[in-house]
Amino acid sequence: PRLRVELAGITGSKPEISYYSPVFEDPREVPVFEGAYWAAGLRRPVRLMQAVQAAAEDGYGLFTELGPRPLLSGALRDTLPPAALITEGDFYDQVAAAATAVVPRTRGRVVDVPHSPWQHTRHWAAPKRPPAGHPLLGVHVETPAGHAWTTTLDDLADAPWRLPPEDWHRDGHPVLPPSALARLAHAAATEVHGEAGLRDVTLLGLLPLPAQVTITLSDTTIELSAKNAAGAWTVHG
Repeated sequence: PRLRVELAGITGSKPEISYYSPVFEDPREVPVFEGAYWAAGLRRPVRLMQAVQAAAEDGYGLFTELGPRPLLSGALRDTLPPAALITEGDFYDQVAAAATAVVPRTRGRVVDVPHSPWQHTRHWAAPKRPPAGHPLLGVHVETPAGHAWTTTLDDLADAPWRLPPEDWHRDGHPVLPPSALARLAHAAATEVHGEAGLRDVTLLGLLPLPAQVTITLSDTTIELSAKNAAGAWTVHG
């Protein structure tokens, strides 16, 4: 199998303490911890009950399941004799129970096992942002009368327009080209209704720049208005 091939370069050795294998038919058979053994563990039945019974027959009476969430204490209790001690609870509770059950072999003292250092890292998914509308359409406000956008138009040579000066100057004065007016109207309609088309576009006058512009949409009608230096509003299209 693939695991055997991937572990072929690992040199295994035999355990130095008593080990009862759940892989072999005879749990007392001493394994060599190499690729072939771990591959056999994936393909053969798990003989955990036979291994536990063999350990109990050889005089072992304290059994501890080490894992993040012990699940086998019930099965061990059904398999082992009543005199066997089976620790339960989380890892630290089991270590404490084992330490108090075993007669100390040295004059050392029992100390707490250090806790695992947790790395607190957030893994929240970034919220999805709605697709942005036209970069010069401005702030969108929905009112009882419809929809409105307010923006300031200035230098059309910068992004996102990047228009050459001859396209937005008339007689040396900067103005909003009719094509730009149509693009803003189309962007407003698309933002509200989805993909939309324009018809019956009317240009009422050139819009001098810079200007504060308001675009309104009511039902199917779009108007573009601008405020002049005197504070008066004029509809341009």
